[in-house]
Amino acid sequence: MYFESISELITMAGHGKYVWSCVTISTFVLALVFINASKHFNKQLKLNTKLNNLP
Repeated sequence: MYFESISELITMAGHGKYVWSCVTISTFVLALVFINASKHFNKQLKLNTKLNNLP
């Protein structure tokens, strides 16, 4: 393994704060995109169902 301990993995020779902040921000943004897409999809699904049930 490249890192000898968990603390070395977290600190990454002084670059950990940059790496982990980027990972955190990227994960947060991807989660927001997924949630927004899910809401939009469900909204469109309800609209399509409503339109298909019109007489």
